[in-house]
Amino acid sequence: MSSHESSEPLRNRRFGSGAPSSHRRFVRAVRMVGRTLGIGGLALVLALPSTAGGAASASGSEATSPGWAGYIGLGSFPAVTARFVVPAVTCAAGEDSSSMVWAGIGGFRAGTVEQDGVEMACQGGEASYWAWWEESGEPSSSGALPRVSVRPGDTVTATVDDLGGGRYAMTVTDAGSDTAQSASATEPGAADNSIECVAEDPDGTGGQVPYADYGTVTVSACLAGGVGSDAGTVVSGGSPVGAGALVRVTGVTGGNGVDAAVSPMSDGTSFTVTREFPPVYTPPLDRPVVGIAGMPDGAGYWLTNGSGDVSAHGAARTYGSMAGRPLAAPVVDIVSSPTGRGYWLVASDGGVFAFGDAGYHGSMGGRHLVRPVQALAAGPGGHGYWLVASDGGVFAFGAPFDGSMGGSPLRQPVVGLALDPATAGYWLVASDGGVFAFGAPYLGSDGAQVAGSPVVSLEATASGDGYRLVAGGGAVSSFGDAVSHGGLPGDSSGGPVTGTAADAATGGYWLLTADGSVTACDATWFGDF
Repeated sequence: MSSHESSEPLRNRRFGSGAPSSHRRFVRAVRMVGRTLGIGGLALVLALPSTAGGAASASGSEATSPGWAGYIGLGSFPAVTARFVVPAVTCAAGEDSSSMVWAGIGGFRAGTVEQDGVEMACQGGEASYWAWWEESGEPSSSGALPRVSVRPGDTVTATVDDLGGGRYAMTVTDAGSDTAQSASATEPGAADNSIECVAEDPDGTGGQVPYADYGTVTVSACLAGGVGSDAGTVVSGGSPVGAGALVRVTGVTGGNGVDAAVSPMSDGTSFTVTREFPPVYTPPLDRPVVGIAGMPDGAGYWLTNGSGDVSAHGAARTYGSMAGRPLAAPVVDIVSSPTGRGYWLVASDGGVFAFGDAGYHGSMGGRHLVRPVQALAAGPGGHGYWLVASDGGVFAFGAPFDGSMGGSPLRQPVVGLALDPATAGYWLVASDGGVFAFGAPYLGSDGAQVAGSPVVSLEATASGDGYRLVAGGGAVSSFGDAVSHGGLPGDSSGGPVTGTAADAATGGYWLLTADGSVTACDATWFGDF
């Protein structure tokens, strides 16, 4: 880390819509709500041979998903059974994370799924295990199976059985504790077009939760069909799921890194899922959280608070922070280096703090400022950076100076700065939505507050042919080739929006609120604090 204070200024879920149907989990609460994975920035990327109707048509097809890892059997089956050994999760101090293993019917190119299994979670750093069930569709219902005592190392059997007439029975049996419990639900019009034996990184209130590290889970049997009983147990006739058309689903992160590898299937029925990409867990940040920076490949992001503490999410790594160090003024922004192996922090007094491979080129720290610094933007190729103050003054360090609004009358203070990657110029934005272009094309502005709320940041597109304005109330306004992927309601309980970052992998973006919550707008969610 290098920190310097002085230098001369140079001036969510449905396969049919691109993702499997799954459920939302609230860590620390036994509650599940049906959800489609195309919402909230989650997407499934299929690599399947297809018919004219788009359905997989061959055995041995491959797919990737940010949530699922395991096997899908294609076809209409009245029952499914998954038998597996419950893995032990590894929890860091204070960690909140989750993972689960389940059996299900439906969810592939359908709006319904019936499923049950075991959740393995870290709750405040303590490992917890429990059985659950869910039917997701219209209507949806779910719950825990508290009579099942689940422990690591136990062999568990999860069964879902179509009893006919839209009725489904879901049973989880733990052989180690000799406990079992069933639940039933009715889902009219449910489509029994697939069965699943899956390990999952589930969803939380804002998207996917941090993925608990379970190491490897061994599925000893994944069975299709069979004759069911009212208790939901397959009593005869089950066959290896691999005997029919099969899809192997590998878990991946937003940056295409494998986070859950799936072995080839043995004897058409057994396989393992290995958690390859360990979760990065850092304790919660003190509030307010003031900045978010996305990795250049979209594989993760960093958050920072006013004390300069940094938390890393997804594939992002922590390269240092100002936590516990005296600051002359609070940190207001964080920006990734071009490689994603470092970042800059900037404080309101113009102090710049460089970590990892982010180069230090100078700062306004210790110098007189007419108005406080609001943001930092990396220069072309990461060679240098600009700082912008609320009066529109721009300070260039190792990056070309193309002008500023310093000394010019402004209706409202400048709050953001962004590089135009096409021209190497930059844009400034004021809190009333006014945009000022320097060495970059002017593409329009609101000239007034976005949806009645002051603008807090500007985010440029990768092409340089567009930008988005983001208001503190969560509204997003787009110009040029920028596309709006939604925002937040004005009454968001997380407080005002304090930052935004683009997800280069999906074309979406993340919105950060002062309480540390991150909302993924057609972007991959890697957790929040």
